[in-house]
Amino acid sequence: MNSTATIRIDEWAKLTGVDVEIWQRNRMIRRGRVEMASSDSRLAWIMADGIETRTLVEKSQGHVIRISIRNTEMFSQGVKEHPGKIDVVLYMGG
Repeated sequence: MNSTATIRIDEWAKLTGVDVEIWQRNRMIRRGRVEMASSDSRLAWIMADGIETRTLVEKSQGHVIRISIRNTEMFSQGVKEHPGKIDVVLYMGG
């Protein structure tokens, strides 16, 4: 069984160029790279990739962005800069 630990990031404005997972209603709906995000972190554009089109995600629509903690630099930076704004969740997959 594989496990992938991800962290929820609320500061979307800092995620430009980062590979992320998009979640809605407690399920992952898309993986992709953040092309740009609004300065207030309410909106983010996910780049087109293969058959996936460019996608707008919005906090007001219940979207959540998570990143893999394998990106340890981002994880360390996020914990230092945003204490209390990051939650760590372990997802078990097969």
